[in-house]
Amino acid sequence: MKITDFEREAITQALLKSKAMRCLMLQIERVEVSDRTFSGVGFFSDLLVSDPKHELICPIKRKRFSCQFDLPELQHGGGAIVLVKDGYLSELEVYTYSENFPRDIENLKFIPVQK
Repeated sequence: MKITDFEREAITQALLKSKAMRCLMLQIERVEVSDRTFSGVGFFSDLLVSDPKHELICPIKRKRFSCQFDLPELQHGGGAIVLVKDGYLSELEVYTYSENFPRDIENLKFIPVQK
């Protein structure tokens, strides 16, 4: 399934301070969501990068990147964790701090929290 604008922005914000950002950002143009599971207080998106010739592989074998965000629908905001596995974007975890997460992520606007 297609990645949402919210998911795309969560990944982008999580990668902003990474030395490998450029390499991983190229993958976003070819990433799809193979599965999305809602947990009540967030969701998990399994990511699949279409790269049959291995042109977009990143030297990072396993790493986590994270960021925080605000949403008008949430009193306390939330966070996002992006996992890279074997050189590719692998999973996005989005969570709140004990609040129910909106199920309609198609129309959510990601508002990054600046530290």
